[in-house]
Amino acid sequence: HGIPLEVNNEIQADDLGHNYSGEVRRNVLLVVKEILHNIVKHSKSTHVDLTFSFGGSLEITISDHGIGLQKENQFGNGLSSIEKRIKNIGGTLERENINGLTYRITLPDAE
Repeated sequence: HGIPLEVNNEIQADDLGHNYSGEVRRNVLLVVKEILHNIVKHSKSTHVDLTFSFGGSLEITISDHGIGLQKENQFGNGLSSIEKRIKNIGGTLERENINGLTYRITLPDAE
């Protein structure tokens, strides 16, 4: 779609081995897919940053550099589905609507 994507993996080798269930992995994949779909469809983004980090919990941050979340799109089915999926797997979702839209997904350590 012509939107550059920069992926940053800040997870260290020592962080590996935290096994999340198939349900958690599936829901995270679907959430990331939906967020990227929304960026392509709505954001008019010039580029996207996707960052993975681990500091006791897995954190995935997705930032577009587009027009941000517009009032008329704040309660679409995609956004409510994203929030529901993350809540159902015990995670949290934060959104920041400054200079584009940033999603921060946090999942507790699977141990």
